Amino acid sequence: VTVLKKKLVLWKSVDGWKCADDVCPHRAAALSAGKINKDGDLTCRFHGWSFNAHGACSKCPNALDTLPKIGLSRMYEVREEAGLIFVWMGDKQFDASTDPPIPVPSGNFTNDTSWLVTIPGVSWESMIENSLDPTHAPQLHEGTFFSADAIPMKNFEIES
Repeated sequence: VTVLKKKLVLWKSVDGWKCADDVCPHRAAALSAGKINKDGDLTCRFHGWSFNAHGACSKCPNALDTLPKIGLSRMYEVREEAGLIFVWMGDKQFDASTDPPIPVPSGNFTNDTSWLVTIPGVSWESMIENSLDPTHAPQLHEGTFFSADAIPMKNFEIES
């Protein structure tokens, strides 16, 4: 996942959602290509190092007696609200008494499939242009928010 141009890895540990920079401290491999082990720790696919819910190294297949002291470079606070995941990207620890509240929309999105988030492979300019061009909707958006049975737009004139 990329947030504010920063690559992050999210995983569900035994004690909830966790988030860290998407880089293994050992050889800088993407941790998002790894897996979650039976203990809920994030395991790097490259050399098999695992990191626990606090970012500490919990397994190193080639370490003989002691685990490396190196851990994940940065862990981010994560909250799950209404089935949505929120990551605190601030420089300091989140403080509910002084920091802004999490903007939770109404409803529970855990099992709600009536909405979706799409990150299209087009520029923002194309997105704006297509938002102003309703003629593409019957073909491109069939089955999402547009129906082929929709009533066509009538011609209109804009008065100046």
